[in-house]
Amino acid sequence: MEENYKDDQLWELMARVLDGEATASQRNQLERILEKEQKLKRKFEELKAIRKAKVEINDTNQYNKRSFDQLKQKLETTQQSTKRDFSASGWWQWAAASVVLLLGLGLWWQMNGTEPDYLELTAPVGEVAQYTLPDGSQVWLNAGSSLHYRKDFQDHRETLLQGEGFFAVQKDAEHPFTVNTGSLTTRVLGTSFHIQAYPEMKEEVEVALFTGKVEVEKQGGKVLAVLSPGEQLHYQHEIVAVSTFEQTTVGEWRYGKLNFYQASFEEVIAKLERKFDVEITTLGTAGDEFRLTAKFDEKATLNEVLEGLAYLQSFEYTIHQQNVELRF
Repeated sequence: MEENYKDDQLWELMARVLDGEATASQRNQLERILEKEQKLKRKFEELKAIRKAKVEINDTNQYNKRSFDQLKQKLETTQQSTKRDFSASGWWQWAAASVVLLLGLGLWWQMNGTEPDYLELTAPVGEVAQYTLPDGSQVWLNAGSSLHYRKDFQDHRETLLQGEGFFAVQKDAEHPFTVNTGSLTTRVLGTSFHIQAYPEMKEEVEVALFTGKVEVEKQGGKVLAVLSPGEQLHYQHEIVAVSTFEQTTVGEWRYGKLNFYQASFEEVIAKLERKFDVEITTLGTAGDEFRLTAKFDEKATLNEVLEGLAYLQSFEYTIHQQNVELRF
């Protein structure tokens, strides 16, 4: 690694950048490291998204050394390790403990003026996971996604989604069910709906309603839309669009299917990496006009998917273990 950071130095660099205390030179140094460690880069973006969604940074301008020490101690205790290897795989484990990290950095959940305890559900890369929440609601998480929910969930049905999820919510008029995704909150009483808000989508959020009714609002309480079944909301850069969708195509990832609809090149790469747990590099460019619409069933292998995409988009590819190279 070009920067050749020691253990403590890299911890401090990461903490400074997340706390907004890094200099321009330090930010550039971290960017160079992240460019060489793509998995680390994706997880670092997830941490920033979690922070932006429901945390508040200590306003002091002085670097919080105590928070940094707590951060390091908590993570080392969690992973039972006395020395860290800052490889992509090591940082993957580091990012998985994102809630512990956020607390260690002095970033606090702000809900109703308290700091509630949260539990985490995850879907590892390459897998789809289904869970039953304490109130009986069902949630499916797509590969590489996570859901945080309050420990006192029966009384406060509040969650934070990172990635893609499908929810079948138990009715409870006295306790609305909310899903926070960055700057948006989806509020329901009892319904089924799909939400997509991966970190690489850059504050782009999609909410698709299957049954019931949901209200989508911005932080601060401004209502953007009230959706009826068959309607979806697309939000990006303060622009809101509501349209209809085909229920037979949205959310089919729950059954292992892989669907693309007018997907950008970046979206295609991100989906493939999450579903098949691979790292994809490219030689050449796909072009700004790249848009893909395609469907693959649950039995399709990575090679079969790439073969189909290569035919549609005119590229060559090679697969070596968990690494894929696309050549345009």
